[in-house]
Amino acid sequence: MNGIYTINDGVVLVQESPALSILKIPKPQYLFYNILNYNSFVSNVNKKACKPLNKHHNMILKKSYIPLLLLVTLTLACKNQSIDIEKERQNAVTEYINQIEAERNKKLDAIKQFYAVFATGDMSVLPEILAANYTQYPADPGQTPDIKGFIKHANDFAAMFSDLSNAPSHIIIDKEYAFVRSELEVTHAGEAFNIPATNKRIKITAFDLHHFNEEGKIDKTWHLEDFWGAYTQISE
Repeated sequence: MNGIYTINDGVVLVQESPALSILKIPKPQYLFYNILNYNSFVSNVNKKACKPLNKHHNMILKKSYIPLLLLVTLTLACKNQSIDIEKERQNAVTEYINQIEAERNKKLDAIKQFYAVFATGDMSVLPEILAANYTQYPADPGQTPDIKGFIKHANDFAAMFSDLSNAPSHIIIDKEYAFVRSELEVTHAGEAFNIPATNKRIKITAFDLHHFNEEGKIDKTWHLEDFWGAYTQISE
């Protein structure tokens, strides 16, 4: 073999034994020079090398450029499409927070509508906030633990107590769960606990745990009300 051809930092080294010729070509020009003007490039190398290159040498030279051309092309593409890692991280965090906040607000709206039923008596919102398989634990005496049972529970409560306010007082959202603490202020307007209406303004504390399904509807409720405290207030 009469010639050895190597690439070093954008410089083409054409080595003819025993002499060494160096043909320097800037990197951007080098890329397009070799892609579009390979024959002209080889001709210039011939002039510099003092000896003509044969067909075999041309094939070796051409093959040796292929990996380098691919590397240079990839490098230039990466430079043109550089990614700000910190900006992308911040965008991902912001998108996640916005998604969590949207889901949280949806649950808050459902909770507010759930407790508004006791104040307004409007049951038309229930299909929007309660799942078809909604279950409450425990069920009140004489009622089923489903949506029909909940409606009866809300109607019975409205018959005993009116002018409800201050509910709920605390709401904590944790993934698919919502914990609610309520401090209800109501008027004893109907018979409750076998005690006729006294029209007393009383307070009732309640604790509820709600579970949301994948559709964002409440499918389970665990509830606990301080009815003993209510009984004590209206029986005094």
